[in-house]
Amino acid sequence: SPAHKINYTTVEPEPNRHAGRFITKCRCSTKFGPAARELICRVARSDPHGLGQPFTAWSLAKLVAYLREHHRLVVSAETARRVLRKAGITWQRTKTWKASRDPDFAPKMARILDLYDHPPGDGRVLCADEFGPLNLQPRPGHGWFRRGQPARLRATYHRHAGIRQMFAALDLASGQVCYRFRDRKRWPQFLDFCKQLRRRFPTGKLYLICDNYKPHAKAEVTAWCAEHGIELVYTPSNASWLNWGRMRVHRAALLRPRRQRLPLPHYSGSRHRRLSAVAQPALPPQTALRSQLQDPPTRLPTQRCVTRH
Repeated sequence: SPAHKINYTTVEPEPNRHAGRFITKCRCSTKFGPAARELICRVARSDPHGLGQPFTAWSLAKLVAYLREHHRLVVSAETARRVLRKAGITWQRTKTWKASRDPDFAPKMARILDLYDHPPGDGRVLCADEFGPLNLQPRPGHGWFRRGQPARLRATYHRHAGIRQMFAALDLASGQVCYRFRDRKRWPQFLDFCKQLRRRFPTGKLYLICDNYKPHAKAEVTAWCAEHGIELVYTPSNASWLNWGRMRVHRAALLRPRRQRLPLPHYSGSRHRRLSAVAQPALPPQTALRSQLQDPPTRLPTQRCVTRH
C-alpha cells in the first residue's frame, strides 16, 4: 500500500535452479536526490577530525558508516563511489602550500613575470638553480648466476668518492639547460658558474633569475655581476616556484646523471670541464605559465608552493 512503501522498485520471482524452488529477487534503487548526493560529496571532502572522527582520511567503509550513523542515510560503498566519481571527486594525495611573507613579493613577482612575458631585446633570460648533494650509489645490475644465488650488494654503502653539487641554468630562448658539477655550492662556486655563463654568452646582458640563497647575494658575486652585465633577479622568499627553470633543472639532475658517470673529484680535468647543454622540450607558451602561477577560482597570482608528500 502507499502507506508502507519501501525503497524497492520491483519484486520479481525468479526460479532457483539449484534448490528447485522460487526465491524473491529485490532490485534496490540507486537513485538519490540532489540533497543526498551533495551530502555524500560534502562529507567526503571534509576533514574527519573536524567531524569528531578518530582518523585522518575517509575510506568508503568509514564514509558509509558515518552517513548511516549521523545522517541516517543508508547507502552502499559502491553507490557512494559512483556518486563521488560522477561528481568528479577522486582519491588523491594531499599537498602542502606555503605563503610568502616577503614584503616586496608583488614587485618581485611582477618583475619576473614581465621577463617571462616580454623578454628584453638587449639580452638573454636565464633561470639558475642548484641541486644536490649527488653521489654515486651502487645500483643492482644483471648477470648470469645459478638459480636462486644472484650476486648481492650491501644495503649500506660508503661515499668514498664524496658528493657533488650541480649548478644549472635554463636558457629560455633556446630551451637548453647548461650545467656543471662542483664539490660545494658556496659563493665561490656560484661566482665561477656566473663566469662560465658569461663566457658562454659573451654578448648582450644576462638576466639571471635565482632564489634568495645567501651565496647568491654575496658582495663579491653582486659586484662582479654588476661589472660584467649580469643582473641578478631574486625570487621572493618562500617563492622559488617563480623560477621557471627550477623544475627543469631538477629533472635534468635526476635523469641525466643516471645515464652517464658523474665527474668525481679525483678524475683528471673534472674541475675545469666546460658547461654541458641538455636539450629540453619546447617551452610552453607564456599564457600557459601564467595559468600555472594563478589561482583558478580568482585568476589572481597565487603565493603557493605546491609539493607532494
